[in-house]
Amino acid sequence: MGEKRDFSFVKAIIVDDQENSARYIEQLLNKFGVATTIANSGEKALKYITESSEEGHPFQLCFMDWQMPEMNGLETAKKILELKIPAIKIVLVTGYNYSEILEEAKALGIGSVITKPVFNSSIFDLL
Repeated sequence: MGEKRDFSFVKAIIVDDQENSARYIEQLLNKFGVATTIANSGEKALKYITESSEEGHPFQLCFMDWQMPEMNGLETAKKILELKIPAIKIVLVTGYNYSEILEEAKALGIGSVITKPVFNSSIFDLL
């Protein structure tokens, strides 16, 4: 990767119940200057997204793990989209074959689906 791009104007939330996975995505995003927040559940993500929007500093990107206890990634994404926060792009992250959820994800308005392990190139392409 020749030129380094600065995406410090981007604010992202990473939603994953697995801390190691969330920290890994956070490190990749931080390499590009992206400001990150981690939420370990769908409920926390909704709280953080609502608060940041109300404070006038909304998230532009949301990396959402598909498989989470209580509220899975698709359910959480649906609730986030119902908040009608402009300019938030949801990226569904899964370690599984996502063909079974691709249609539902697209129907909800989820912009992208990527598989684990996530690579620098995947993050760069999304940014």
